[in-house]
Amino acid sequence: MKFYNVTEPFDDSPAGLIGEGMLQLIAEWYSKDLQHKVTAGLRKRAEKGLMNGMPPFGYRQSDSPASEPPLIIPEEACHVREAFERFATGTASYREIASDWNKRGLRTRHRPQSGRPEDGPRLWTGDSVRKLLQNPV
Repeated sequence: MKFYNVTEPFDDSPAGLIGEGMLQLIAEWYSKDLQHKVTAGLRKRAEKGLMNGMPPFGYRQSDSPASEPPLIIPEEACHVREAFERFATGTASYREIASDWNKRGLRTRHRPQSGRPEDGPRLWTGDSVRKLLQNPV
């Protein structure tokens, strides 16, 4: 396979091959270094109790999400506690909890991705309830 770079004039000479290899090596190093820095930053935020994304059902962002943990929404948290209890005692499955929540008019925290009207909060499924109840937050 032949490599073509549109911004750097490399040829097939030994010097061109070395230059091309050096740029590839630097690009790979940069990518790995960035991965480590991002991972460390996300871990630090989590250790401080800060969110690395959208808060789950039962929580909302604080007024200062960069420095304060999310806040509990009591009206939603009571449903989450009830679901934990029902599932832990074996009185309801994830699917049964989802069905109950949908009947009560509760919706997920799905974030709109494309701005389409149908994209946004959705009905609960057994899988979305499982993910919520297994979330360590």
